[in-house]
Amino acid sequence: MTTAASPVAEGRTWPTDQQSLGGMRPRVTLPATLVLSGVVFGMWALISVLVPLIAGRSAEEVTYGTRLVPPSTAYLMGTDALGRDVLVRTAVAFRFDLTIGVLSVLAAAVFGLLIGALAGSGTEWVDNLTMGLLDVVSVFPGFVLALTMSAAFGPSLSTVIIAIAVVLIPGYARGTRAAILTERSKPYAEAARAMALSQKRIVLVHLLPNSLGAVLTQASMDVATAIMIAAGLSFIGFGVQPPTPEWGLMINEGSSYIVSGEWWVTFFPGLAILSVVVGFFLLDNGLKQLRRGN
Repeated sequence: MTTAASPVAEGRTWPTDQQSLGGMRPRVTLPATLVLSGVVFGMWALISVLVPLIAGRSAEEVTYGTRLVPPSTAYLMGTDALGRDVLVRTAVAFRFDLTIGVLSVLAAAVFGLLIGALAGSGTEWVDNLTMGLLDVVSVFPGFVLALTMSAAFGPSLSTVIIAIAVVLIPGYARGTRAAILTERSKPYAEAARAMALSQKRIVLVHLLPNSLGAVLTQASMDVATAIMIAAGLSFIGFGVQPPTPEWGLMINEGSSYIVSGEWWVTFFPGLAILSVVVGFFLLDNGLKQLRRGN
C-alpha cells in the first residue's frame, strides 16, 4: 500500500493567497485626500438639497422686515439687503456653480479631445493650423477672454458656460495632441497600421482611449477654475444675473455693506467658494495618487 507524498516532501509549496485567487491584484486603498473630497462634496450635496426643505424658504423669497438680519437661530447665516435667507441662497447657489463648472469642463474636454486628436494624427499642415489657432486663443488671459465673450453675447448662464469652455479648450487640445504623438509611436499603433486599419479607426479605437487618462486628470482642477471664473464674471456683472443665486453675484450684492458691518452677506458665499475649490484640489490630488498606485 502506497501513501500519497505530501507537497512539502516533493518540494512543492502551497499557493499564496494571490495565486489562489487567480492572480487578482491586492485591494486598492483609497488615498485620504480622495476620501476627504468625497466628504466635502457629500456634505454640499446634502446642504443643497436639505437646507431649502428644512428652512421652508426659496432662494428668491423675500421676507419683509428682515433686511440685513445678522446670523441668529432663525437665520443661521443672516439675511441680505432684500431680506432673503443667505443660508438658503448659498445652498442653492452650489447647484448653479457646480452646473457651470461641470458643463463647461465637459464641453471643453469633448472639443479639446477631438481637436487634439485631429492635430496629433493629421498631416503637418493640419497640425500647424490647429496649433496656430489655439495659440491665438491662448494669447488672451482666460478671464479676459471669458469677459469679452460674455460682454459680446450678453451675460447669461449659457453664455458663461460657453465662454469658460472656450477658455479651457486649448489645454485639453494640447494635452491630447501630446499624448497622441506619444501613443502613435508605440508597438500596438504600428501593428494596427500594419494591419491596414483606417486612420480614423486607429485614432478613435486605439490612440484616443489610451490618451484619456493623462489628459482628463486635469478635469477636477478645471472645474474649480471654471467656478472661480464664473464667480468673477458674476461679481462684475457679466455672469449670472439676478435674482439667480450664484456665489459671485451674492458677494457683489453684499460688497457695499462690508464697511457698515454686515459682513455675513459676502463672507459665507466666499467661504463656500473656498471650500469647493479645496474639495476639487483634494480630488485632484487623490486621483493623481490613485493613478500612481498610492
